[in-house]
Amino acid sequence: MAELLAIVEEARAVPMTAGCMVPRGDVLDLLDDIKGAIPTELDDAQDVLDQRDAVVGHARENADATISAAKADADGMVAAARAEADRLVGEARAAAETLPPAARIAAVIASSVMRAPPITTP
Repeated sequence: MAELLAIVEEARAVPMTAGCMVPRGDVLDLLDDIKGAIPTELDDAQDVLDQRDAVVGHARENADATISAAKADADGMVAAARAEADRLVGEARAAAETLPPAARIAAVIASSVMRAPPITTP
């Protein structure tokens, strides 16, 4: 490309026109070289694009797998926490059954107070 530019810049001007005279053979040889190089460059560029698409696709697959695993782990943790809470509530109820009636009433009152929404002041 630089050689072609140099030939045109150094060419003799044609009087009374904006044109110039260039050596036809040299210019045609350079154009053939350029024409031959373009498909190679396009193939290389397409290879780069194909590699980019493969990398992006692989990254998306990894991201999807990571998200799925995280969701499964979170679901498992929530299920385990619920099971533990249910177990603790069952134990507390069983323990409450062994209390005398007055203590059971106090436990029910305390339990309802704990579940009540917090009191807010204006």
